[in-house]
Amino acid sequence: MKLFTFTEFVNEGSVKVGEVNDVVIDDMTTYDGTKISAEEILGMVVANETEDDMIDSVYKKYGQMAFSKEDISNLQKAWNDYNADEKEAELEAEKEKEGTGEKGADATEGGDDTDAAMKELGI
Repeated sequence: MKLFTFTEFVNEGSVKVGEVNDVVIDDMTTYDGTKISAEEILGMVVANETEDDMIDSVYKKYGQMAFSKEDISNLQKAWNDYNADEKEAELEAEKEKEGTGEKGADATEGGDDTDAAMKELGI
């Protein structure tokens, strides 16, 4: 018998997308009773480049009559949230990259950039 904390119990049928994302995807049950795991939904969200592609792949696999409007809305929200977080992470990475490039330019102009150099070395 496995004991769960309250948070584990509440989130038992869901999956957190990753460390970067705050998106949580829950299991879903279709009208005909087919259970779709959160992991499978996550795979569809990550694998498709557009929201429409994701919805089309869901319809192809499970049929158009298998989902309520709320289910489709939840899938769209998961896709949009995931991609918004991914784009935000990419922008932050670009800003950090540009920031280090500017510091490096200062160092070549005679500025003391010891902190940046030590940071790069992990010191």
